[in-house]
Order: sequence, then C-alpha cells, then structure tokens
Amino acid sequence: MIGGVLGTLLAVIMAGSVLLIYNSFSISLRERTVHFGLLASVGATKKQLRRSLRFEAFVVSAVGIPLGLLAGAAGSAVTLHFIGAGLTSFIYGEKGTVEMSCSPAVLAGSAVLAFLTVLLSVWIPAARAGKVSPMEAVRSLQDIRIRPREVKSAKLTGRLFGLEGMLAGKNYRRDRKKYRSTVISLTMSIVLFVTASLFFLYMEEAGSTILNPPSYELQYQKILGWNESEDDKNALIRTKAMLDEEELVDSYESYKEFSILIPMRQEDVSEAYRSENYWEELADGSIPFHCSAVVLQDKDYETYLKEQRLEKPKSGSGVIYAIYYDQVQSYNEETQSYDKAPVLAEKVKHRELGAGRVIRRQDENGKAGGSAEEYEQLFQVELAQEAKELPQQCGTENVSKPVLILSEEQAKQYAEYIDQPVKEGWEAEEELYIAYFQIHAENYIEAAENLEEEIQNMPEEEQGSLYTPAEDAAMSRQAVTAIRVLCYGFIVLLSMIAVANVFNTISTNLMLRRKEFAMLRSVGMTGKGFRKMMLYECLVYGTRSVLYGCILSSAVSILFWKFTSRASGQELIFPWSYFLTAAAGVLAIVLVTMIYTMRKIRKFNIIDELRMA
Repeated sequence: MIGGVLGTLLAVIMAGSVLLIYNSFSISLRERTVHFGLLASVGATKKQLRRSLRFEAFVVSAVGIPLGLLAGAAGSAVTLHFIGAGLTSFIYGEKGTVEMSCSPAVLAGSAVLAFLTVLLSVWIPAARAGKVSPMEAVRSLQDIRIRPREVKSAKLTGRLFGLEGMLAGKNYRRDRKKYRSTVISLTMSIVLFVTASLFFLYMEEAGSTILNPPSYELQYQKILGWNESEDDKNALIRTKAMLDEEELVDSYESYKEFSILIPMRQEDVSEAYRSENYWEELADGSIPFHCSAVVLQDKDYETYLKEQRLEKPKSGSGVIYAIYYDQVQSYNEETQSYDKAPVLAEKVKHRELGAGRVIRRQDENGKAGGSAEEYEQLFQVELAQEAKELPQQCGTENVSKPVLILSEEQAKQYAEYIDQPVKEGWEAEEELYIAYFQIHAENYIEAAENLEEEIQNMPEEEQGSLYTPAEDAAMSRQAVTAIRVLCYGFIVLLSMIAVANVFNTISTNLMLRRKEFAMLRSVGMTGKGFRKMMLYECLVYGTRSVLYGCILSSAVSILFWKFTSRASGQELIFPWSYFLTAAAGVLAIVLVTMIYTMRKIRKFNIIDELRMA
C-alpha cells in the first residue's frame, strides 16, 4: 500500500517538477528567439547557438541542482526528526527512530533527472529556432499558424466581451503553442494540489483504519454470571465505587458483552466465513453459530440510535428485536489485504431465528459429564435493523462475528429466557458475560498504579483485569500525526511548486506580448478594454485547466484508492472541496499575476515597445 501510494505521489511530483523546469526554460528561450535570429543574421552558426544554450543550461544546473539536493536533504532530516517515531509505528507497529540516510544513487538519480530535463528544455527550443531563417526568427513568424476559419470568433463571445473578447479569442487560435503551455501549467498546478490533498485523505484514513487507536487510556474487565450471584453483585458495586472515588479517573463508560447461540444452516453463512471456522453439527444438521451481543446503558443506547438514525426496536414476548452490525474485517493472507464483508445471508435477516443453549446429560454422579448433548431453543431473535457502524465503545479491530446491539431492557429479557430450568437429568453451563469499563485518565500511568492497588485489596473472587492500552493508543496517535505532518509538508511543497509554475508561465507569456499590447494601446484600447480582454483569457485558461485537472485528479484518486482499498477497505474519494479550492486558487493566482504584469507593461513607453525587435 505504502509503495503504491508513494509511487503515484512521486510520479505526479516528478511530472509537475519536469513541466515547471521545461516551461521556465522554453518560455525564456522563446522570448529570445528574436535575439537568436539577429545573431544568426550576423554570422552565428547553429553549432555556436546550441553551444551557448548548453553552457547556459550547465551554469543554471550547476547552481540550482546542488541547492535543491541540499534543501531536500535538510528538509527530510528535519521532518524525520519529528515524525520518525510515528512513521515506525505505522510501518512496523512499534516506536522507533528513522535515521537520515542519503543514498548516493538517489541523489545522483535526482541530479541526472533534473539535468536531463534542463537539457531537453533547452534542446527543443534550440532545435526549433535552428530550423527557421533569421528573418522568420526576427519576425517570430514560426509561432503564428493561421488556418482557415480557425480565427473566427463565436457570436456569444462578441456579445459578452465585445471587441476585446474577440481579440483574445483570435490570439488564442493564432498562437496555440503559447496558450497550450499555459493551460498545461495551470492543469498541472491543480493536479499537484489535489494530489497532495488526496494523499493526506487516503493515508490518514488508511492509518486510522489499520491502527484503529482506542479513545480510552485504561480498560477494566470482569467476567460475571447472568444469575447475579452475591459475588458478582459485590464485584460490580466495588468496581463502580473504585472508579468514582479515584481522583485521577476523569470519566469512564461501561458496557456488557456476551455470546448468543443462534443455530444456522451452512448456506446461511458466507463461504469465506465457513472456510475460516469449524463447527460440529447439531442433531438437526445445523451449525452452533454464535453472535456477539453488546449491551449499552440506556443513555448510550439512545445516543447510538440517534447517531445511526435508527428507530427504537419493538418489544415482544419470547422475541428480541435486535439492531445488528454485520461487517467483519479480516486479513486475507492470499491478497495481503484487509477485507470487510457480511457474514450472514440476506434470507436470515428480518425474520425470527431460534436461539437458546446447549445442554448436556448428567453422569451417574449428577454432573454434566455425559457425552450426549442437545440444543434447547429458549427464545427467538430477529435481526430487525442493520447499523452501519458499531458503538464508539466497541472497537472494530476484533470483530470476528456479527454483533447485536442491545439495550438494558433487552438484556433483562435475555437473562429471563436463559434462566429457565433444565429438564431432569440434563444440565446447562452457566451463562456468563464480560463487563467492560473504559477509563479516561490524563495521567493514566499513576491512575493505573492506584487502581491496581485497589484491585489487589478486593477479595480474589471479585478481582478483574486491568489493561493499559494507552501506550498502544499513543503510538497509534503518533503514527497518524506523522502521516498528517508528512501530508501537510507535501501540500505546502506542491502548492509552492504550483504557484511558481502558474506565476512564471503567465507572467512570462504576458511579457512576450509587450509589442502586441503596445500596438493595441497605440490604436486607442483603454485600460478597461485591456481588463475585459484579460478577463476573457482568464476564463479560457480556467475552464480548460479545470476540466483537464478534474479528469487527471480523478485518475490519481482511483490509483490511490486501488492501493489503499486492498489494505484498509478504503472507499473511493473525490475531494470536491479541495478541488474547488485548487481551482479557485489557480484562477486567483492567474488574475493577480495578470494584474501585476499588466501594471508593469503599462509603465513601458509605447514608441519604445513598437520599435522593439
């Protein structure tokens, strides 16, 4: 998963960086096409021009590439210093450190890639300039390609934007290469920002799904019986008093968990679940299938119903109408992925199912030591409403069977049903449940020590078990934090690349049109007219780049989803809010860049601009 996601991210970053370098050089060299023509007209050969350009590329690379490598290494070292522990928690499941190591091969590969990009960016415009005559280069005729009917403007453009809009449309069709480079630059800027956002969303979701950090620091659990013996009652009373009196305990929630026997036919259970479990069939040919049951306190149960938008189940004699959750997540060794799928067939849902217990024949001494056993149906269960999520008290990491979510009233019903007497000569095992207390404590280490001391003072038969999952939770939270820091770093980095890309492309392209703007000003085009023309060009850039950016961003999201869904069951995401933010940001940068550049252009003298070669 990590390899696939990072590979996709790096591919997008490399594409954006290459385009940025290429646009910078090609536009810069295009601005000097006239100069190359003049040099050629006074005797400069193509070989001399290419040598000059290669030397320029070498000088720029000699300065920029080492600085880039140093900045990248320093930034990586600082980042790993702060998020190393979290990354090791995410990858290996335990806290560690990530030592900074600069592989010579990676550094050399990055330098070679950047240098080849610079050479390519220089070679293409140089080869293009070498193919035209000095006169064509001076007049920049190779950039203009007028085809029949292509410069005709739409009537709607003329009505909305007037003469200025028509001029902008004609300019777009006359010099497609310049506008194409601008649209590609804007599109890549949108894709870069959205890709970084998608990386953040997918990695955070995958990390939280796989690690699934609990929301509590301590957990106390005790196995109790439904027959409510005095020992069990005293254990509950002591436990609640112990938690209420402990000053370091901020709060706690409690719930019960037990297992309900609901015999099923083989075909009622999914094939994947049958392959992972084995049952000895009962006398009637059914399998002794068990569902987990979680009992919430009344206030927690009502809150859960509201969160899941479910109705309170009806009550009936001999029937428990249960809310159920049937999405079991398990690790598939063959595909090396986390799969989440239902266990029960649809035909067994929303109808009454028999439930009960297994009883065993007593031996000669009156004990349940005989070999004969039978299933005894005591009540019925109907899977009435399906929940999309488990209660927050229950973690999904250990869910290996369907879960029924019951209220305290339904738990009392269950206790009454299973407390029915057994027929003579037979005996049933005592029905038990586990009482969980999830404890929140900021200073959980000292709180755990105090609680352990209190537990040791209880009678042995009343003592439960205290666990401290806070360390694992802290490690998981560090991992998620590390992912967030890493993602925010990528977002900032790619946003800077995108802004530089847009600003450089737009400003340089506008500066190349200084002579054109001077001519329009000389024939009377006002500042308002220029603004209308620029606004139309912004719309042309924006609509095309947004369309292409949406398509490419969707493709990136599909790639991310393909890799993360195998590992965490992640659903496909398309971040409309991030995309709209990126599109609005790019359009704003285009507008600001145009205003900034046009203000600079207006300061130039019209006569000097018209005389400019």
